[in-house]
Amino acid sequence: MQKLLSLVLVLGMVAAINVGCSSKGKDGEERELLKQYTVVDAEYAALPGWIAEPQAWAEREDSDDYKTYRYFVSTSEMAASKRLCQKSSEAQAAAKIAGEITQFIKNSYAQSLQGAQDEEVTSYMEDTLAQEIQSFLVGVVQHRTYWEERKYTKELGASENKGGFVCSALLKVKKETIEKSIERAMKKLFSSVTTNPDSKTKAVEALKDVEKKF
Repeated sequence: MQKLLSLVLVLGMVAAINVGCSSKGKDGEERELLKQYTVVDAEYAALPGWIAEPQAWAEREDSDDYKTYRYFVSTSEMAASKRLCQKSSEAQAAAKIAGEITQFIKNSYAQSLQGAQDEEVTSYMEDTLAQEIQSFLVGVVQHRTYWEERKYTKELGASENKGGFVCSALLKVKKETIEKSIERAMKKLFSSVTTNPDSKTKAVEALKDVEKKF
């Protein structure tokens, strides 16, 4: 009887492994984690904490600059070599920061007007705002880097067998610089809204002090 019970337990464990890895999410929900790749090499044995929580990591580990800087993470697409993936994460640094700022501004605008948004303002945010903010950003510092080599296999569920490098960079930029960048971008946005004066007034009010709220 004991042997039979042991066999049932072992078979149950094997079945669970084959289905996937179930774990508790942030809010306690169950989810399936199906990895399509294995990490065959990495810069560090443990995944750096700043990749998932850059602000919390900086508060602990970069306390001298934490109050005056804002932190972001830029992760590259998979590249054929370590050098190329590092170049890629560097190249998209400013675009990554500008994208996050733009998304915050868009959300602030939408929440303030509760759906009654002007098409001209929304279009400018979608097509131009990130580029404007990126052009005003200066002094972005690459504070930390991390690379890992991945191997994707069909056996694990990937669409094809392939391998390469993925790189992440921890970026920091002065909060003062971000505020000035947003201020300049907002001025260009408001000057571009010309077809409807009422829309401009609403946009100005909706985005009042947005640079300080970010």
